[in-house]
Amino acid sequence: RVSVAEGRAETLGHDLQLREQFPLVVARSFGAPATTAELGSAFVTPGGELSVSEPPGSGHDRRWPEEPLGRLGLGKPRQVVRDGGSFVILQKDSALREGFPRRQNRLLRDPVW
Repeated sequence: RVSVAEGRAETLGHDLQLREQFPLVVARSFGAPATTAELGSAFVTPGGELSVSEPPGSGHDRRWPEEPLGRLGLGKPRQVVRDGGSFVILQKDSALREGFPRRQNRLLRDPVW
């Protein structure tokens, strides 16, 4: 069974029926890492994971710094490379703070990192 929610992720991330409800969220890097992490974290339940596709050899430790990820409830990034695909897996350690995700203009103007 599948249901579709139409709207902007920064708005849907505040909908209580969607916020932190999913054990796995998969993103094909639809924005800068900071934007992807902030928006994706809104949908992942604590204990779940956010999986983001990455360019091969992207240097995930520079693109996904631990301290700012922690402010989004996300843990240390883990890179997985298989069959030419590269992904960063982010474990959701704690709930996302109220006020996140922020509106699009704020996400772009003042990224978390």
